[in-house]
Amino acid sequence: MGSELSRVMMMGKADAERLHQRVGQCLERTGQELGSLLLSIFDHQGWKALGCSTFEVYLKKVEDDFGGSRRSIYAYMEAARVERALYRVTGAPPKLSIKRALVLYPLLEKPDLLLEAFQKGVDAPEAKLRTVVSRLLPAPTTKKQRDKGKEGWTKEDVAEDKELRDALDKIQSVYGKEAREAIQNGIIGLPRHEILALAKLYAPTMEKIQHLIMANRWGVDESVAFANDMATDKSTVTDLINRCLTTKDLYWTGTFGGFEVSVKATTAVRKKL
Repeated sequence: MGSELSRVMMMGKADAERLHQRVGQCLERTGQELGSLLLSIFDHQGWKALGCSTFEVYLKKVEDDFGGSRRSIYAYMEAARVERALYRVTGAPPKLSIKRALVLYPLLEKPDLLLEAFQKGVDAPEAKLRTVVSRLLPAPTTKKQRDKGKEGWTKEDVAEDKELRDALDKIQSVYGKEAREAIQNGIIGLPRHEILALAKLYAPTMEKIQHLIMANRWGVDESVAFANDMATDKSTVTDLINRCLTTKDLYWTGTFGGFEVSVKATTAVRKKL
C-alpha cells in the first residue's frame, strides 16, 4: 500500500509542453508589467519620494523587500523602453516578447533604425532579427577613438576592459546608473583616463564635483581644483554659480566684506540636473 502511495504519476509530454508554455506566458506578463512600473518610478523620481538617494539605492530596496535579480530588473526595464519607443513611432503597442525586445535594445537611441529592424524582423526567427540589428548598428569605432571618450564604449568593450569596468561600477555606485550610461555611451565626452581618475577619488569628493563633471563637462583635475579652492571678492557670478553646483543641496552662501552672498538653484535648474 505504501509503495503505491509513493508512486508519482508522470506527466505526459503534451501536458508538460502546455504547462511550459503557460510558464513562459506568465513570465512575459509579469516582466512587461514590472518593466513598466519600474520605468514610471524612474522617470517620475518615485525613488526619491521613498527616501532613496539614487535609483540604484532604490533597486537595492526592491531586492531587500521583495527579492529578485537586479540583472533581470534591468532587462525588464530595457524591454519596456524598447516597447515605449516603438509605440511612439508606430502609435500602437508592439507585439514583442521580452527576449526580442532586448535584441532590439542596441537601436533604442535611433528610432528610425529601431522601427526598420522591428518591421523586418517582427515575424522572423530570433537569429534573423539579431542579424538585422547587427547590420543596422553603426560601424564600431577604433580603440583610440573610444579612449578619447567621444564615441563611448559598448558592453563588449567594457567586458574586455576590467580597469574601465571597475571604474564605471564605482561611478555608478556614487552617481547612479543613468550617469554611468551617459559616461559610457560618450554623451559626457569623458576620456578613459579621466574616468579612471574620477573613480579613484573618495565618494564624498566625487559627489562634490558631480555637477561640474556631468553638467559643466569639466575635467576631473579642473573640478577638484575648483572645489578645493575658496571663493574671494574677485569671484564672478559664474564662479559662484559653479560653487553652488558643488553643494549637496545646490545652495551656497559666503561672506565678503561683511555682506552675505547666497546662490540657490531654481526648481527649473534642479530638474535639468
